[in-house]
Amino acid sequence: MRHLIGLGHREIGFISGPRGNYTTETRLKGVCDALEEAGLSLRSDWLLAGEFTLASGRAAGGTWLGLETRPTAVFCDSDEIACGFMGAVMRAGMTVPGDVSVVGFDDIEIGEHIHPALTTVHQPRRRIGTTVAEMMLQLIDGDGLDSQNVVLDVDLKVRDSSAGPPVRR
Repeated sequence: MRHLIGLGHREIGFISGPRGNYTTETRLKGVCDALEEAGLSLRSDWLLAGEFTLASGRAAGGTWLGLETRPTAVFCDSDEIACGFMGAVMRAGMTVPGDVSVVGFDDIEIGEHIHPALTTVHQPRRRIGTTVAEMMLQLIDGDGLDSQNVVLDVDLKVRDSSAGPPVRR
């Protein structure tokens, strides 16, 4: 979100994963917190609920296309959502990032190979697995956990799907 805000976007939507899902809810909180830091808020019609699937992203793309006022950027709860969204938007004759900037989350391998290459938040999957395994071994050994809430750093992979907002006529 800070990346999109830093590019000048003030009209940013969010395509979420399934509501009630821990990942979805924590990312939604992060989206709202970042917008609030910038003096912005998430419009209810720009919060599109979905699933972590290409089909969900495609459906959200159709919804985005039908909006009277569209956000200039969309943050997607997963790269699969982002890829489905981008496909729907581009099939309708729009461009990414010319008409809408898109950022995903996960850094799945295909994201850097599609056109335009997807800007995404990289999760350290190997480190996540190692951390979980270490925690399980602590429990098995009866040592208890050092912490029940571990937060690992992520980093942004800036690629071609994000740019400054389009000039509106």
